Amino acid sequence: MTNVILQIFSEKNYECIEKVAKKICTEDQTFQRLVLTKDQALTLFKANPFKVQIISGKIQDGKSVTAYKCGDLIDLCTGPHIPTTKLIKGFKVMRNSAAYWLGKATNDSLQRVYAISFPSQKELDEYIHFREEA
Repeated sequence: MTNVILQIFSEKNYECIEKVAKKICTEDQTFQRLVLTKDQALTLFKANPFKVQIISGKIQDGKSVTAYKCGDLIDLCTGPHIPTTKLIKGFKVMRNSAAYWLGKATNDSLQRVYAISFPSQKELDEYIHFREEA
């Protein structure tokens, strides 16, 4: 793997991420569970060296792996997921952090973005208020 930094996120990016996520939520996109063979998964994710490494190292030959499709996004995941994005009414990016791939300082540094969602804006607001008081 090469040491390429694609994008470093910071708090200044949160509003943009939230705006895109909220738009997706209004689009009523469904989550589709996909069951893939190891070879199918390797082909599907061949452009992503991180996914290829996970699939190659963790999925035994002849076994399957699950992925979920939502809109244009397909990602490895064991699930389950909610049926549709329309069930999300409250969404907020909470923080971000950097992490080395597989926890090794000699590997690429990746960005993690932590966000939460709720079925209503009121529940999100109550959660944030509770956190602020704690």
